[in-house]
Amino acid sequence: MFKKLEESSDKVLGFHISGKISTAEIDEIILDLETAIKKQGSIRLLVHMKDWAGMEAMAAFDDFHFLVHHIKNIEVLAVIGDKYWEKLILGIGALFVSTRSKYFEEDEITFAWSWIEGVPLKQ
Repeated sequence: MFKKLEESSDKVLGFHISGKISTAEIDEIILDLETAIKKQGSIRLLVHMKDWAGMEAMAAFDDFHFLVHHIKNIEVLAVIGDKYWEKLILGIGALFVSTRSKYFEEDEITFAWSWIEGVPLKQ
């Protein structure tokens, strides 16, 4: 399941993700992100993963397809997680894209919001 976080704005979007994500859910998230990208040109994204159990196969495909086409439109990515492998995946992914990204522990959500809203872009 997912929930758009109330701290979200036009430029900075945040989502809480838990359990197993369905294709319908990821498509709803992607539509929201694409709408913001169309309106803003680029966005900042915060993903709070709590007890995340993966995605349906088609949801994973849709997510990958979105990232291939729009990773350049995500200026900054903050991931808040509760599992070491989430931190590891973010670190590996950061090697291949120019998006500024950072992993935060579960108790750092306030700091994550401050970071994502205030981090300067690379010149």
